[in-house]
Amino acid sequence: MTLSLARLGFMGGAGALGKLELIQTQTVTSAVSYVDFLDNLGTYKTHLLTFQNDVPSGSNPLSLRYYESGTLETAAVYEFVHQYIATSGGESTDERGTAYGTPYMTANSGFPRNGYIYFHNLVNSSYYSYASYHTVLDNQTRYGFSMMKQASAVNGIRLLNNGAVGTITQGDYSLYGFATWV
Repeated sequence: MTLSLARLGFMGGAGALGKLELIQTQTVTSAVSYVDFLDNLGTYKTHLLTFQNDVPSGSNPLSLRYYESGTLETAAVYEFVHQYIATSGGESTDERGTAYGTPYMTANSGFPRNGYIYFHNLVNSSYYSYASYHTVLDNQTRYGFSMMKQASAVNGIRLLNNGAVGTITQGDYSLYGFATWV
């Protein structure tokens, strides 16, 4: 087997493109205000964050923010758009927001939240940072997309309840990077 075949992922191997590499797993067992993945994003172009059994203390939606050079970006520089389908009455709708300080990804619900978020271009200071996500609650599923409307190098991710209201009482969170050509 040549090195190029291994790097292309045809033979598996450590350099396989598209291979998920675990960066960090965190488990919350008692109330916290947020879950941070800070200073460990590596050089990956694409990241995947999964969350299971994420339970809020109240009925606030799960949201995210980014760190830039160690400083949490709280200004209204985020945009989002998502569509959701709920079991109650079968309604389906789109929601959009521009100039948000905390883009949210789930409904207002006190139920456990599960899902995944793909992040793109976080560590590259020449591009905007993007996230695409799919979240599931007991009565709703939501697909969406968010963007931080400024080019900067992101070195951390924060998950929190929208508007920093309430706490996260439990959950399992794992952050991965996708192996790519450098």
